[in-house]
Amino acid sequence: MAVLTRRVDVAVIGLGLIGSAALRHLAHADLTVAGIGPPEPRDWATHVGPFASHFDSGRITRRLDARFEWAELASRSIEQYPVLEAVSGVEFHHPVGFVFARDDAAGVANLRAVIERLDLPVAITTTDETGCGYAFPGGHTLFAEPGPAGFVDPRRMRTAQVAAAASAGAAIVPTWATALERRDATFRVTASDGTIVVAERVLLATGPYLNDLVPFGLAARVVPEAIVLGRVGADDVARLAGLPAAIYLPSDPEYDDVYVVPPARYPDGEWYVKIGGSTVGVEPFTTAEQKRAWMVGNAADAQLPRLRRMLEAVLPDVAFEGFTAKPCLITDTAHDLPYVDEVDDRLFVAVGGCGHAAKSSDAIGALAAGLVATGGWPDDVLVRHAFRAVLGDLAPSGTSRHGH
Repeated sequence: MAVLTRRVDVAVIGLGLIGSAALRHLAHADLTVAGIGPPEPRDWATHVGPFASHFDSGRITRRLDARFEWAELASRSIEQYPVLEAVSGVEFHHPVGFVFARDDAAGVANLRAVIERLDLPVAITTTDETGCGYAFPGGHTLFAEPGPAGFVDPRRMRTAQVAAAASAGAAIVPTWATALERRDATFRVTASDGTIVVAERVLLATGPYLNDLVPFGLAARVVPEAIVLGRVGADDVARLAGLPAAIYLPSDPEYDDVYVVPPARYPDGEWYVKIGGSTVGVEPFTTAEQKRAWMVGNAADAQLPRLRRMLEAVLPDVAFEGFTAKPCLITDTAHDLPYVDEVDDRLFVAVGGCGHAAKSSDAIGALAAGLVATGGWPDDVLVRHAFRAVLGDLAPSGTSRHGH
């Protein structure tokens, strides 16, 4: 087989939501760029490359967040949704609104502060009042954010980013990188199909595989998380058409928080309501074998009964037709924001979504693209130090992620 060699200014390794967004922004920066990343596996059981959690059709999007940086990243990304949909011809955004029910005083205060700082159009009531569409526990403060909050289809969002990047001149290598070597003034990236990309600069956007191609270790915690899909029929799909996306803090010792995505159509043609949450005390994965076993196996089924009960409790009038558990991987960082940084000469990273990155991925990719293109921090609102890369080990943490 002949080896195809491409020479570019920048190679982006990893074409998930952050990597594909960065590739699109770099393609508009008067640079030659190539993106390396595989499509969704056709057969998970035999796939030997990396897996990604964007193989999904429902992720919450909202500006409301207890941390300013995440709210700002989401705001910027949401503004770009219609632009990206128009350029790519791919629709992925469902602006059905969003509600957040919580009863912790500190969290409520943080949300109020961000609402005031960003002047968000959020209504604040309580869960004892009716009208949000969910049967939440009483006594919680309820924050309601109208559209464009809602949810996105991450599969289609990634498709839109890649299509837009390609139309702007980016080369797409539809497989995964197996080696990264520095050779004097350039990097040599070898892909699993034999393609070689020679680049002056490299951006790693490799998600839970962030340490696979580098000789140093970024401080990160890759943890398994399960989601459950509840299949709904046509009558419930129509009845729930105006249901907002939701996050709430349950009275359950195994979950810090739980999120619900309204009915979305999945690739099998069926409609599903999705539920998931941040589990307490979960052990991080430390090996590639652990990640693969989780993604191809059925260990996520263990969380199905509990998540099913919680879903049926908050949507008691829905006639679910069946339930399926799915695995995903979450990559937490030392400071609970993405690492967007230059970690070595002309070697950059944009990794660590902390369970928040899908909705905010366009802005994260734009930050990374600006850094790679200019060599300097491209933003005067978001502070560079907040996104610094941290090396070393990361101890287990109980940090809540509050919604995908």
